[in-house]
Amino acid sequence: MNLERWGWYSIAVNVALGLINLVIARASSSLAVEAEMVHNLVDLLTAVAVLIGLRLSTRKSKILPYGLYKLQNVVAVVLAVMIFFTAYEIARDAFLQPTRQATVDPWMLGGVAVATAIPLTFSHFELRAGSRPTRPPSSPMPRSTAPTSSPPALSSPHCWPSGSASRWTGLRRWS
Repeated sequence: MNLERWGWYSIAVNVALGLINLVIARASSSLAVEAEMVHNLVDLLTAVAVLIGLRLSTRKSKILPYGLYKLQNVVAVVLAVMIFFTAYEIARDAFLQPTRQATVDPWMLGGVAVATAIPLTFSHFELRAGSRPTRPPSSPMPRSTAPTSSPPALSSPHCWPSGSASRWTGLRRWS
């Protein structure tokens, strides 16, 4: 599995979701859709940080012979601070700003439905790709006997909904 390729897919999905939610948020004046747009922006920045972290963590130098793998921890702390700041901003708007009436049109509901279906579909394929056993082509172990009891965690938060759904429903895969 090419993690970098799935990272780029995650970036594309988050850009698309952010644009869909931006259009709906501006047209409807809905704070909930605006919060979802910010959530997509944070996911986008997380995906970019993971891609950068993957590239930097594999670099080695004479000064740091084991690579820059600790940089991922620093990026995670920066992203956590950013998430708390955005949560504060959204909560402040929700409690302290004057109430505004949101408008709802059928096309907006359709956009929200599409914005819900996209990450669920993406997480399904991402989880399937992550649960495939990785082996060299010359390995004698057939795919059917490879251990697949627990799929590895992927870098994108979009695999979390389908993972949670499989725990709640008891289903292992959607295939």
